[in-house]
Amino acid sequence: MIKGLFIKDLRLMMVQRSFFLLIVLMGLFIGVFTENVSFIIGYLTFAGGIFTVTTMSYDEFDNGNAYLFTLPITRKGYVVEKYIFGMTIGITSWIIAMIMSITIYMIKGGSIFNEIVMSGLSVIPAMIFIVSVMIPIQLKFGGERGRVAVLALLGAMMAIGISIVNILTNSGVSISSINISDIGMNMAILLFTIISFIIMGISYIISVGVIKRKEF
Repeated sequence: MIKGLFIKDLRLMMVQRSFFLLIVLMGLFIGVFTENVSFIIGYLTFAGGIFTVTTMSYDEFDNGNAYLFTLPITRKGYVVEKYIFGMTIGITSWIIAMIMSITIYMIKGGSIFNEIVMSGLSVIPAMIFIVSVMIPIQLKFGGERGRVAVLALLGAMMAIGISIVNILTNSGVSISSINISDIGMNMAILLFTIISFIIMGISYIISVGVIKRKEF
């Protein structure tokens, strides 16, 4: 059941292989001709993770879900597969991006290798968070409304972040004085990864609830 859905999504991805090749080439161009080599890691990883939403849009096209669920596929299984697919493509994209970044770094003769590794590791919890946010929103609102909802959510998160910074600044707390090395970069990444998996668990519960109530 889940294997069949996974293969279906992989084949949908292969239909878009020219688009993905273009994304990789753009990332390669940015890495070669700019100083920020680590940008490639976030760029490709997020692009891979977000493709999960594209497969869901394909499923919804021309009322395709109505046919899909006449097959021996449970709604819960459908949700599980989307999370597995999103994580698989996201991690695969991350590995490709890391290889590209390290290769470009070595060719350029860089001297801060540890920074690339830490930047790469910090992208993983962010990717998990994005996948966790986008799947339930896409299930709830569908194509165009789903994209609007995601943009609205990201805008709200940015507004909250800016508000927190302003509150701390007005309270006399200097943001620049907060040093993540106080708790250790490795520990911070581990903490954010654990939090992102907790968010994914909550996201999964919400997604299952949404799709069970949805009529096709």
